[in-house]
Amino acid sequence: MELSTGSSLSKGETAVDTVLNVAAMKPDVLVVRYGLSRELDELLPTLEIPVINAGSGTLAHPTQALLDAYTIEREMGSVEGKRVLIVGDIRHSRVARSNFDVLAKLGAKIGVCGPESLLPDADGDMPSGTRVFTNLDEAVGWCDVYMGLRIQLERHNASDLQLESLEDYHRHFGLNRDRLKKLGSGALIMHPGPINHGVEFAAEVVDDSRSRVLKQVTNGVLIRAALLSMTLESARGGMK
Repeated sequence: MELSTGSSLSKGETAVDTVLNVAAMKPDVLVVRYGLSRELDELLPTLEIPVINAGSGTLAHPTQALLDAYTIEREMGSVEGKRVLIVGDIRHSRVARSNFDVLAKLGAKIGVCGPESLLPDADGDMPSGTRVFTNLDEAVGWCDVYMGLRIQLERHNASDLQLESLEDYHRHFGLNRDRLKKLGSGALIMHPGPINHGVEFAAEVVDDSRSRVLKQVTNGVLIRAALLSMTLESARGGMK
């Protein structure tokens, strides 16, 4: 269930009411995506059924981070020691926050690059030792995995990004033909989607032999199916 729009919410039902009503139907598992909500953050752990977080506000997207780590593991043999560069709107990205958590625990070295206005505070959410790049050309040569993030056009215009235009963003922080040449031959290109073509990636990037964007989609099915299976098995065994 996605708690953003819908008939019940538009008629005045709160997100908490919606969750409690669905929980009252006694489902085997509840999969919830929602925005920032302290009330739901407090409620969901108290439910007597398993809950899977399908994305919560700008704070977390655990299954995306799991499938990203799985993709790196399958393609490169291990996450440990790999230099993962995350580029784009990191400040507002739940994908970045969950990847910080998962990839750091698995031993990856993490770098970030983007406009200063879209980077987290130095003492904020980034793991200890995160390398902050201001020049993408330098960063591309450093990384083993290039992970682009969607610029959230519903949140920002060019002036918010402290740039003249989105074309200016692409010029400074987009993966283009010239930067593809600087990326290692064994590197991976990733993106959680959807891609703003001509902003985060030039048109030819997804077709590059190093791109694993569609493989991430395939792996997402596997990871989420496995998570559902494990969750249901644990619930049947009396584990919450």
